[in-house]
Amino acid sequence: MANGPLLVNPYTPSHSMGLGGIAGASTVILVWIAGMFKISVPPEVAAAVTVLTTGGVAYFAHGGREVHMNNGPETSETSK
Repeated sequence: MANGPLLVNPYTPSHSMGLGGIAGASTVILVWIAGMFKISVPPEVAAAVTVLTTGGVAYFAHGGREVHMNNGPETSETSK
């Protein structure tokens, strides 16, 4: 466990963002499948459903970023 503040890598997506991306992509695929069955979905509605699904899943997903880092390189005094 770190003694100082926890540092977060800004380039690592959180758990909720990953799930939100998967949900958004899944919604787009479902709209495409609906089109194959001759179910007409207006582009505006498809976009709104994708945004709402992505936002909802990302908002309600549990977890997040958890990074444990030490305060720096070990020295001979701290490793004893």
